[in-house]
Amino acid sequence: MFTKDGDTVLDPFVGVGSTLKACAVTRRNGIGIELNPTFVALAEKRLEVELPNDHDRSGLRLYEGDVREIAPQLLPASIGYIVTSPPYWGILNKIDHKARQERTDLGLKHNYGDDSADLAQVGSYGEFIDVTSRVLSDLYACLQPKRYMTVIVGDFRHKERYFMYHSDLATAIEKRKQFALKGITVIHQKFKRVFPYGYPHAFVPNIHHQYALTFQRVR
Repeated sequence: MFTKDGDTVLDPFVGVGSTLKACAVTRRNGIGIELNPTFVALAEKRLEVELPNDHDRSGLRLYEGDVREIAPQLLPASIGYIVTSPPYWGILNKIDHKARQERTDLGLKHNYGDDSADLAQVGSYGEFIDVTSRVLSDLYACLQPKRYMTVIVGDFRHKERYFMYHSDLATAIEKRKQFALKGITVIHQKFKRVFPYGYPHAFVPNIHHQYALTFQRVR
């Protein structure tokens, strides 16, 4: 919907390379940036193993490092679309034992490490929102005018508090005035298990959805 054949898509937190794989399958060029070397290696292996030989990989670029250092090196107005799922304030390091066991059973990481450049390592939630919104807003320089950025996030709990991550981040990005929020799509994560959190003494809901926040560059 947001791109055409040959457009370049940027994922500044590319993880294990899902966006780059999608770019190759849909005949887009893709740029991925990832801080964690373990994920970079997994992304490289994934593209090697999962992409059939008839899919062109020449338009894919994967950079290891801090998006705050790499993104400014991209050509101005060279990107047709940005899509990403940013860090979660170290939430994988804070999840309860049942969810941690579930990730372990599936062979998934439940700790992203302790790299000080990782946005998830930011101390307070307020500072985390401020830093993350600034990093995403600064990407407007490499995005073509009036093009779009989709940020996929989910709300979460930490201890006794519920954090409306999607709302807080969207508000913070709009305040920086490089992007305007154009719409929100709810993604239902049907694969997640249900746990009786808080039963029978408190209401603690399962969170089985994410939000795709779509912004447009305003200038």
